[in-house]
Amino acid sequence: MAFIRRPKLTKDSGYSWIIAFTSCLSHFAHMGFTFGTAGNLTIAHQEFFKVDLQQGSLIGTLHAGVIFLFGPIASVLIKKLGCQFTELLGGFLLIAGVGLSAFSRDLWHAILLYGIVAGIGISCCYTASSQILAVHFEQRKYLAFPLAVLGGYVGIITWPISSQFLLNKFGYSQAMGIMACAHLLHIIAGISFFEPKEEDLEGMEDNSEVDSYDKPKQPIDANFGSDNLAMEFSPEDFARDNNSMSESSISETSSDMSIVSMTPDLKTDFIALLKSWKIWLFIISGMLWNINSAGFLIFLNDYIIHNTNMDKDEAALGVTIIGIANIVGCVSVILTSSLKFNRFLFYFCAITFFAAATIATAFTNSKEMYYSLAVCYGLGQSITITCILGVVTDLCTASQIPLLFGLKLFPKGIGGMGVLPLAAFIGEATGERYGIIFVGCCGILGALTILPVVVLKLMKGKTTANSDDSSE
Repeated sequence: MAFIRRPKLTKDSGYSWIIAFTSCLSHFAHMGFTFGTAGNLTIAHQEFFKVDLQQGSLIGTLHAGVIFLFGPIASVLIKKLGCQFTELLGGFLLIAGVGLSAFSRDLWHAILLYGIVAGIGISCCYTASSQILAVHFEQRKYLAFPLAVLGGYVGIITWPISSQFLLNKFGYSQAMGIMACAHLLHIIAGISFFEPKEEDLEGMEDNSEVDSYDKPKQPIDANFGSDNLAMEFSPEDFARDNNSMSESSISETSSDMSIVSMTPDLKTDFIALLKSWKIWLFIISGMLWNINSAGFLIFLNDYIIHNTNMDKDEAALGVTIIGIANIVGCVSVILTSSLKFNRFLFYFCAITFFAAATIATAFTNSKEMYYSLAVCYGLGQSITITCILGVVTDLCTASQIPLLFGLKLFPKGIGGMGVLPLAAFIGEATGERYGIIFVGCCGILGALTILPVVVLKLMKGKTTANSDDSSE
């Protein structure tokens, strides 16, 4: 992309908001497509390839599993080659995987193209379009990430109805070819994903130095993945050095610091993450509630069609309602982005809420109940996902964020590949009801897993408040 003129980059303003918008487009294409078409494609695969639920859901399960299993590799690609390359690679793989699915004639074709190739593409795009926000946002990170995720939830509204329309009108093959065109959005987003270089730090230097004075325990430039350089120098050292330096030497020092910040030690970051018990609980919790989220969307349409008097379009409408509720939940997180509160508690409550709604859906006997539970599920799921960046930034430094995303995705893939087939077997044997109950119970376990971290955060908050009161 050397022929494209690089814009001047400044944290939390200017071009950063273009990044937020294109990340939103990417989320619309990858998150909306994966979760919005899961149920429709499960049925389409059953009908087109003449297989049962267990075999049909295997393709969707593999697709979701590959997304997460490839997460660590995608995070390393970002660390080595950048968000722009990773996003573009993911976009090309998605166009190839989904587009070539139009020529699928046997089940293994769909497993290879949709399940594996498109799954790798989704993994690259999801990781890159999330990490780029941490690069460009510091003070407004709680606003930027929900805005980007909002695109995914708009996709969850539009993809179920549009994909069902395409499948009904054109059939499986042509519909997959048409849906591949939507992933050109990843190419547009990837072209825009410029990351800061040494010369881009002009205009950012003063802000990061002020932060280091006020908060010496925080990184000087957390958005660019630096380690805690502020701990190596006292404010007096900076003041003394700044008085003696010329403008050229300041520029040279800034460039040296940016080189350090842009080349973090992978091994050191991995070891630091793996030594934290909070990280392990966060990863295990994510694995469990993701089984809930993926399994519910894979089994939902089939369960509703075969166990109620609703047809395919009414079942797809329920997924669209989930998408509308997702947007409402996402907007609620955006509106509270400037408030200070225990985000771990918010995260825990949201997981519990949508897991309970999942279990209750297994007992649906009317459209009113189905759509009401879809609202509850959508609210809980969206709040859970949009809180992730806030929770992650409380657990690690900015340089560790892409690695934590990779570590978080990998167990989700293991859980999805290992547990979702079991849930499909249970669903096949029990009319899908107990399959949905099973994945809902996984979500409840995910909430309970993160509970110790929530309690610890609450205790620390009370201790801090009491110490402040006593000092006054």
